[in-house]
Amino acid sequence: MPQGLEAWFFNDLPQPLFAAATFLILVIAAALGRAARRSRSATHELGSTQEGYVVSAVLGLLALLVGFTFAMAVDRFDMRRSLVSQEASAITSTYLLAQTLDIPHRAQISAILLDYVDLRIELGRANDVSAAAALTEANIAMQRRLWTASLAAITSVRDDISSSYLSSAEHMIGVGEQRIVARRSHIPWRVYTILFSYMIITAAIMGYAFAGSPQGVTNGTLFLLLTLCMVLILDLDRPVSGSIIESQSPMELVRDRLRAAGSVPHP
Repeated sequence: MPQGLEAWFFNDLPQPLFAAATFLILVIAAALGRAARRSRSATHELGSTQEGYVVSAVLGLLALLVGFTFAMAVDRFDMRRSLVSQEASAITSTYLLAQTLDIPHRAQISAILLDYVDLRIELGRANDVSAAAALTEANIAMQRRLWTASLAAITSVRDDISSSYLSSAEHMIGVGEQRIVARRSHIPWRVYTILFSYMIITAAIMGYAFAGSPQGVTNGTLFLLLTLCMVLILDLDRPVSGSIIESQSPMELVRDRLRAAGSVPHP
């Protein structure tokens, strides 16, 4: 499968269409396997015991591949969810340290940080690729504003507090960049291609092995379960267009607390 077609099929194709296409391809592969079995003479057929061994081995390896791919998708989801909490903590620390800066830098940076939280929440909820791209550009521009304002605030102040603030701001921006990279990170297309190809081969082998027995319902149920597994893996691996996305609750909590607290008066 060409790389461009891989990206379209596993990342851009809507999930209902992907599910329907996957199930249909597996059914067709099983039908081809049955046709191949019926076209062979009886002298070339395997015994039922040998066929059972082959089918068991193939299904066992397929289960291993599906489990491996599912684990990769869950790990990426957990990483994205962890980064949300890390960024919320980093924004809180930066905001609190910003309250130690002199006026008017304190108010300016506090306002930027509050707007930044809103933008990050909106970016985390974006479910459209073009909207996410536009929000990412706005995010980069706001990071530049924050960094410029931060440098201006510490130009005439060189102490441990200002250094701590600058370090916190740098860390906050870094975590934000990690979130953007994590949302663009997918399971390699080659892994999907190999898994999908192995599913098709497995369906063909089952169609071949059970050509003479009433296993249509059993095979159809297995194909449906495999399709649901693939849809779940893709959903976890689509942080923008999928339905299973990381919760923005930590960021929302930080936003509400900071807006309720307002700017802390300078001592």
